[in-house]
Amino acid sequence: MHKYVKYGIMAFLTIMFLILPVSVPILKSSADYSMFNDGWNGCSKFIQRVYRRGGTISPVFLPYNSMGLSEKDGVLMIIGPNMTFSDYEVKEIKRFLEDGNTVFIADDFGTGNQILMKLNVSVKLSKYPLNDLFYEKSDNLIIVTRIEDPILGRGVKRLVLNVPSAITLSPGGEVYASRVAMVRYHQRMYPILTEVRYKGGRLIILSDPDILINEMYDENSKFIENLLDYIGGDIFYFDEAHHPDFNPYIRGVVYIHRNLSRKRAFEVFLLFALLAVVIEGGVLSMVFGRISSFIWKFFKEEENFDDILAEVAREDGIDLEKLKKMIEEIEKGSKLGGKYGRERVP
Repeated sequence: MHKYVKYGIMAFLTIMFLILPVSVPILKSSADYSMFNDGWNGCSKFIQRVYRRGGTISPVFLPYNSMGLSEKDGVLMIIGPNMTFSDYEVKEIKRFLEDGNTVFIADDFGTGNQILMKLNVSVKLSKYPLNDLFYEKSDNLIIVTRIEDPILGRGVKRLVLNVPSAITLSPGGEVYASRVAMVRYHQRMYPILTEVRYKGGRLIILSDPDILINEMYDENSKFIENLLDYIGGDIFYFDEAHHPDFNPYIRGVVYIHRNLSRKRAFEVFLLFALLAVVIEGGVLSMVFGRISSFIWKFFKEEENFDDILAEVAREDGIDLEKLKKMIEEIEKGSKLGGKYGRERVP
């Protein structure tokens, strides 16, 4: 085999590695509000939006005390929970908040109130549905237009809810239903989204998780984009542990095809061509040879000079240390004489 052929083969294999598709396993679920559910009732589109925003996504399959939530930083996303939260889990949430992190709870008639009650905050989700005169097609699809926060309301004309709950016992809110909204015959302007400062952290409550499902994503996409800006953060922990019918299964794999431009392919071949010239042409060995030769010569000269002094001292019966001092004095004298001699030249 020609000595340059092997570099061509290496370049070819490198390019093939760059263009071969990558297989990624896909985890699916049919659970409501699951990030792995791409059906109408899942939140896969919402997760994709988080990913495109640059967020790091970490699903939570274990109780919070088992996965060590209090030792982590980021945003805990609890969407449509419907299983009990233990006292140990709420303690983890409390420590997580106290460390300056964010907890987002989107719930209507699930178990989100357990967290709020155990945290002893002045916010509660109504166990009765919210009714309003402003709706679309059906009185289940309530229209909300009152968005107080400038970040949440940026470019949003309306927000569509689907059989929502309402936030009660709250001192205020960022998003409201209309003034004629009612919960079990009690009429007032109910908050839909509110935020509570919990020591160093933020607790954000949304009373309708259906806003985030795939079926309603396109209708509320601008609000969802603003919501992620409002929540902030880079690391998102999505709770799957409190979805009672969570049933993950592997459907197959996705093949990600990668393209390699002609320019990049040329750069790969050029790199291996230069490598072949440097190695096979002897340039690299010549450079290292000269460097090693210079180093060896330097140390060899030093070693020969010392050997010469030792031999002279031994033959003439002179003390080696005295001989070295004599040579040093002679060198100093010659330097001084040369200096002053140059100064005397007119």
